[in-house]
Amino acid sequence: MRRMRAGEWLAATGAVGLLVTLCFNWFSADLHPLGWRAYAPVGAHGLTLHQTGWASLGWFLVALLVLLALGGLGIAYMTVRRTSPAWPVTTSVITVAVGAFTFLVLLVRLLTQPSLGAGLPNHLVLVEAPAYLGLLFTALIPAGAWLALADERLDAPESAYTPPPARPIPGT
Repeated sequence: MRRMRAGEWLAATGAVGLLVTLCFNWFSADLHPLGWRAYAPVGAHGLTLHQTGWASLGWFLVALLVLLALGGLGIAYMTVRRTSPAWPVTTSVITVAVGAFTFLVLLVRLLTQPSLGAGLPNHLVLVEAPAYLGLLFTALIPAGAWLALADERLDAPESAYTPPPARPIPGT
């Protein structure tokens, strides 16, 4: 654990936080014009007026978020295990690329406020606090991966440079 620096901690914290916040309600519906919140089934479909991040974001975005969380946890794991420096670097590069794309997709999804599958208009759908926390954790993962890439680790014991011995001059 002493090998982990700020970037790895940031990515791992973002990954764990994202997986936890996906279990909370991200969206709800406000059916009363005065702000009364009803959390009851809608119509004959049995849909509720609140949905967790797992249920409300769609399979593609959930798959991207799980992949991103695995990347954040993978950075920390590869850094601690560290059989080769190439593994944490490769994981960080992939996580930065996937993370930037996933963050943009999630941002658009939160701004467009889904209709909760009940055909409700967008102005009745409320974005809850865990959704914004999930967006923050989604941004922390690629930010941590970026910091991990920028970390040269010059003070680590395996990074110590010992110059090669001097070569003799040819022909002497």
